[in-house]
Amino acid sequence: MKLTNEEIKQLNPQRYPIQLVDEVLSLEPGRSVTAVYYVPEDLPVLEGHFPGDPVFPGVYSIESMGQAGILMFAVMDKYKGKTPYLLGVNNARFRSIIRPGDTVLMECEAVSEREDKAILTAKATASVNGTVAAECEFVAAMR
Repeated sequence: MKLTNEEIKQLNPQRYPIQLVDEVLSLEPGRSVTAVYYVPEDLPVLEGHFPGDPVFPGVYSIESMGQAGILMFAVMDKYKGKTPYLLGVNNARFRSIIRPGDTVLMECEAVSEREDKAILTAKATASVNGTVAAECEFVAAMR
């Protein structure tokens, strides 16, 4: 399954400048997702992070992986119309810098799903040109 930006907007409540997934290349509901974010040159946060040497913030990398990962659950009927809330981030590592103009490839795999509480855990990586830039495991709730 693939998703366009408009389809993502139907599933993800975030909007520019914090919508950090532009398209979904592949998605297997409840199992895995591969998505892309094109880091804009004019993203407002880059003005201050860092002046003269803009770097996509590490916390934005985590947010982009989380947003991508949530989509693999948000497409499921039981979670449609629910708002995702990040509950925790484990084992976050930043391996290389993401710059304005980069294309970030996020790959996420489900680790667990507590259906009774709608709590989801997934592992994720964010890569640029085949090099892992960031990775983490995140926990989210659908409410």
